[in-house]
Amino acid sequence: MRSYSWRRHNHPFSLSFLEEVLRWVGMNEVHKAVTLFLDTVSKHPSPRGLQRSVYREMLFLTLAAMGKDHVAAFDKKYKVAFNRLTGTLGRQELNRRRAQPPSAKAVDCRRSFHPTLEC
Repeated sequence: MRSYSWRRHNHPFSLSFLEEVLRWVGMNEVHKAVTLFLDTVSKHPSPRGLQRSVYREMLFLTLAAMGKDHVAAFDKKYKVAFNRLTGTLGRQELNRRRAQPPSAKAVDCRRSFHPTLEC
């Protein structure tokens, strides 16, 4: 059932793509991972109604591959990457593509309530 569901959504995420994103994240080049993610997703039309945050997708991937101990570091790296990409692509374009990082309030809530971040 899961493989059917995965194919039905027509995701462009191959294993090599996921490994490349993780490689950039692991090398502290999150802006390159975000750029790769945005370029890949823009080449494939998303199903109507399926619009997820780039941050969430990358956080889940990082969490699944590296564990929950890396979440706080990922948040900081992602925010730096977003600010760096804002100069190149522009804030409006990044917001349109759903690439903005979580708000400070959302990060504080996650820290305060310690939700289970498990895959």
